Amino acid sequence: MTVNDPIFGEVTQNLGHLERQLSLEFLGSDFSIILAISCWDDEEILPDQRNAFEKFMASNLLSSGAIEEAIFTHYLRVVPEIRERTGQPFASANVPDISSPYALAGLIKPTDLLIKRTLDAPKRIVGLLFDCTWDIDNGLAVRIENEKIVEVGSQDIVL
Repeated sequence: MTVNDPIFGEVTQNLGHLERQLSLEFLGSDFSIILAISCWDDEEILPDQRNAFEKFMASNLLSSGAIEEAIFTHYLRVVPEIRERTGQPFASANVPDISSPYALAGLIKPTDLLIKRTLDAPKRIVGLLFDCTWDIDNGLAVRIENEKIVEVGSQDIVL
């Protein structure tokens, strides 16, 4: 099923989401990621989801470096435990010492921008998902509520 939405454009149904490609600049590079709007086959896109997307895109979160800084802070917090758990060969290749958020460029890659459905609260929830070298199975996510970064962790914080 394909839907032509006034805000999201032409989106296609895929496993509980309406999706399309989206260009995103992150860490100085352009990425083609999936814009995924939570929406089952028989549901319509909610006005709150359109609002969440528009406000997120209009916010300065992507251009300000705030997302990179939040991920960098998270990375520095989890590095010691990951290195201890995985051992030196894995750590050297996948969890290197870095000194700035821009050094994350070789360690993470944005994959999805998820616009969540919120039926129980007037929140605008957006999840930015990444592949990352230090957690291949669970990936990385930034949870954004009402244009504020509220959590950085594995992808289950937004899925």
